[in-house]
Amino acid sequence: MGPANELAPHVRYFLRRTPTVLVPLALLAFFARLTIGTLSWFDAAITIVLIVGNPFSEWIIHRGLQHSSPITIGNRSLTVPQTVTHRRHHDHPWEPSFILLGQRRAVEFVAVQSAIVLLAALFVFRSPVPALTAFTVAVGLTLYYEWTHFLIHTAYRPKSQWYQKRWTNHRQHHFRNESRCFGINGLIADRVLRTAHTHT
Repeated sequence: MGPANELAPHVRYFLRRTPTVLVPLALLAFFARLTIGTLSWFDAAITIVLIVGNPFSEWIIHRGLQHSSPITIGNRSLTVPQTVTHRRHHDHPWEPSFILLGQRRAVEFVAVQSAIVLLAALFVFRSPVPALTAFTVAVGLTLYYEWTHFLIHTAYRPKSQWYQKRWTNHRQHHFRNESRCFGINGLIADRVLRTAHTHT
């Protein structure tokens, strides 16, 4: 995908994957939201809540789903499909197809998000307005996660302290201790839930 010191090849590769599904849908949801009415403080509040809660969502999905133990029912042992896929990612950490959602899984993700938005519109907000805002922000946060996670698994090494912390945290998870460092963009959940790197 290009030399370690060049960002452009990684950007081109990434843009041909998940964003081909998520970006158009995020823009569609955003413009649909604008046609319904002007943005308000409630939209800002929803955005802030989702951003603040995002590190914990990352942690729950990563720890509770992707690293979940098999479920035993009678004589049968069932493994969550996401756990199997994530195991492949750990076994082949440099393989892009095991890092990114990909177009098929992005469509599945959007289908789940759309169902959540519909339920929220009907039973929580009783209006499509805040639900569309939540959908747009959720898709944006997913793209943000996908890009950071993807870049960590390339040879590219940005110099920013912000990125370096996330690079170090995630590689600790992969190559030192899989039971720690579950955060990608948000590292606070690891500190609050006591799964941060212990520096020992």
